[in-house]
Amino acid sequence: MAKGPKPVFDYLGNGWFKAEARFVWECDQNFVVHQKYRMDIVDERSAASHSHYFACINEAWNNLGESQAKRFPSPEHLRKWALIQANYCHADHRVFSTKQDALTAAAAVRARDKYAVISVNDNIVTIYTAESQSLKDMDKQRFQASKDKVLEILADMLHITPKQLERHAKGAEYERES
Repeated sequence: MAKGPKPVFDYLGNGWFKAEARFVWECDQNFVVHQKYRMDIVDERSAASHSHYFACINEAWNNLGESQAKRFPSPEHLRKWALIQANYCHADHRVFSTKQDALTAAAAVRARDKYAVISVNDNIVTIYTAESQSLKDMDKQRFQASKDKVLEILADMLHITPKQLERHAKGAEYERES
């Protein structure tokens, strides 16, 4: 099946499902009549929770102290850094012949990925990249766990509780960077 949104089906009762109209053509192209297919039940996360999470990140970013604000030029930098701090990340360890080679490689990675957290220890470079929180990459439970941990980290930076951060962001509008 082609990449993109997965077909959504309406349950009609008695074991019968019907594809939503926007997915009928794709189903006709990818499924064979009377062939059996396994279905997964996907518990999708709430759009309101998703939007509120990004509003909280924006609120935290808007309230950073001056020294921290220089470190995080955008809410997206702050979010990805917090995900890495919360261990929702991938780590890539690279060993080089010399410390100078490691420093050169780290600079090259920094030029390519402005969000990565890069650590150089002698001749070893470790590159941390945040996990994607997109709907297709992170299910509801993992998103909620990562959201809770990130908000804890951000609230701690601001010396407030996660609940206080959430209250301040309530109703705030925030559009993610592209």
